[in-house]
This record gives sequence, C-alpha cells and structure tokens, in this order.
Amino acid sequence: MESWCRNRPWVDGGGIQVARISSAGYAQEMALALRRAIRAYDDALSEVRVELIQAEELERGIAGALKERWGISPSLPRRQQLVLLSHHFVSPPRVLLLNVAGTPLGLPLLEEAEQLADEIPKIESAAVFSLVLLDTAALRSAAHDLSVGGPQEHLLRSLDAPLPVIWHSYVHARLAWEVAGELSRAQRWDDEGFGTLPMGDDDGLERLLNRLAASEVDPVSPGLRTALAEYLRNAVHRHLPSQKFRELERELLLGGVLWRPPGESWARPVPWLARAYLRADPSSPARVLLRSCLICKPLAQEIFSRCLSLEAHERTARLAAVTLSPTEETISRFRNFELAEPMSEVRFYPAECPATPRDAWAFASFGEMLKKVIGDRRLAPELYELRDIRNAIAHGHYPSWRMVTTLRTIGQQLGGL
Repeated sequence: MESWCRNRPWVDGGGIQVARISSAGYAQEMALALRRAIRAYDDALSEVRVELIQAEELERGIAGALKERWGISPSLPRRQQLVLLSHHFVSPPRVLLLNVAGTPLGLPLLEEAEQLADEIPKIESAAVFSLVLLDTAALRSAAHDLSVGGPQEHLLRSLDAPLPVIWHSYVHARLAWEVAGELSRAQRWDDEGFGTLPMGDDDGLERLLNRLAASEVDPVSPGLRTALAEYLRNAVHRHLPSQKFRELERELLLGGVLWRPPGESWARPVPWLARAYLRADPSSPARVLLRSCLICKPLAQEIFSRCLSLEAHERTARLAAVTLSPTEETISRFRNFELAEPMSEVRFYPAECPATPRDAWAFASFGEMLKKVIGDRRLAPELYELRDIRNAIAHGHYPSWRMVTTLRTIGQQLGGL
C-alpha cells in the first residue's frame, strides 16, 4: 500500500485497490490513516482530495453516493450523470476511500468500481479514477493485506535501557507474534495479565500463552480444522497438486488460521494455533513446521543480526595479528574460491564486489576461530556464549528472554558494542 501511495496514481493512471483489514472495528482508524498517507505522499503537489465514504452511504452504490454528495440529479440521463461525475475526477484529483468492512457490499461495489473506472476516462480523457476499497475479505488475490501488524520499535536497539523497559518490549514483541499480528486478538489477550507478569518471568509468559492459545481453538470451525489437518498432512507428504494446494491455502488464509508475517510471502499456521496443536499432540508428524511457527521471527532476526555484528568486531580484533592457520578443510575452501570453482562461495559474489575474501579465515566458522585463537572456553566465556546464541538461532531454536539478557551482557562485556 505504501508503494501505491508513493507512486501517486491519483495524478496519472488511477486504478482500483483493495485493502484487507482484520476487523470492522478498526476500519475507521485505518481509513483515516490511509487518508493521511495519501496526503503525505502527495505533499500538496496536486492538492489531492480524499473522499471517505462509509458503508451506509454506499447502499445505493458508488455512483448513487457520489451523486448525492455532489448534488447530481438522479433523474438526468445516465450519460449526463456520468459526464457530471467525471468532471470531479479532473482537477484537483480525487481518491475515493470506501469503507465497507463487515458488510456484504464489497463484491458488488468492486464490480461497479471497475465499470466506472472503464467509463469515466472514456467520457473525460483528463479524468483519473482512483479508488481504495477497505474490507475484511480479500476481494482480490492481489489485495493489500493490512490485517497483520507488529511493534514499530526494534527491541534490541534499546539493550542499554533498564531491564524492565527491555522486558516490556520483549513481551510486546512476543504477544504481537503469537496473535499473528491481529490487533483485535492482541488487545483481547492483553487484558489477560501480560502487563502484570513479573519482570523476567519467561515461564509465566509461556504458561499464559499456552492457556490463551488453548482457549482460541474451540471457536475455529470444524471445516477449517479439517482443512488445516489436510494442509499439515501435505506439509509432511506433499501429495496435493499445486492448484489444489493454492486453493486450500487461500481458504485457510481467509479463515484466519494461516497468515503471512510482515515482509514474507510464504503462508504458515498462525502461532497461537500451532502452539495449541503442539500442546495437544507433541508427536505430530508436522511438529517441525509447527515448532517453526512459534519462533518469533522479528526477535530472532534482531538477535541474529546483533550476533553477526558482535562477531564481526571480534573477528577483526582477534585475527588482526594472528599467525595461526585454520583447518585444512577451511584452507581448501579458500583455495576453491581462489580457483573460482563452480560450487565454491565465489558464485555468490558479483564480479566487481570489493568484499571478496582475502584469506582462509573468512571461511572459518566463528567456533573454529575461537578454538584456534582462544582455545579454552574459560578464557573468553562471553565469546563462546555469543557463538552458542548465534548457532541456536541459525538452527531454528527458540528466541527467549534468556537469550536477550545474555546478549545484552555480552555486549556490555565487549565494551558496549
């Protein structure tokens, strides 16, 4: 949606956009946010006007709502009505923002919008017809999915903050992930005691998440549960034809039991349902997939990124004057790189990249470097802890409060990096 706003289609091109939101209760708030975004990206260059039209006005259709709003008589011949309507889409440009969330109006209005988008530019060549339709259903496969959100602040930016502040951010991130970014569920869950958890009580947080996840299973319809069981069977056996799988995936996405995390294109079971399924059947054949759904991805990515940053600083300092050589296997990988062997890491580097490796240590794991350069873990326990956290996240293990606090301590021990 941001990309659409950035292109300012109300000036040239126009078109119809559908935005899916999670709940009708947030439609007005989302509509106002979209209006602000459109005006912000326009930056008063075209003085675009945003017409926010509510569902009750649209019971007579888009044209009916606009005619009443703009004083166009419905008794005029239809073509004359369209001529008068088209004048309002010339200068300044307009964007129609239709809020039909929670009503059955979406599909018929979308069909009418497509007809108007075809007719109005034919009547008035300078007219630009731009419309955004807000609904809780994905009326198009290419609908903008605004049903998923998350915290705006990065947790690990504030590792120097007091622990209670970091704990609050950690709980916020975990809650946002567990409810699959659904604001209405997050607000409902938040009333169940997240704010009263003692600082650092990760076990208590897990118990609360388990209880709330279990309470959400019964409202899931039997049909959706059957469809999800088929989805999980396919994750194990991959027996469904691709078209059938896409249809199943779409059904589960619209049913709210699959989601696409922000920035990702692959759908997956929502975390709260994956949690409930794992609790009910610890030996599920789809356990690996369900486990992965509980990994709070934004938190894991932040932890991994911080680990790589700390590792880069330590490699720089520890290898600056090292005279030791890495293992023969590591040296062999460097030789293959220098010889441009097809299956070496050289295939990942553009020809003009200035960051190509210059020695074999670039191919050594962090653990290998520590073993060669430091040796005994007791001599630099914080660096071995750093390696352990890095490897745990890389192999899909659970990002926890213990990880966050350990990484915070490591950063402090390494000079506040």
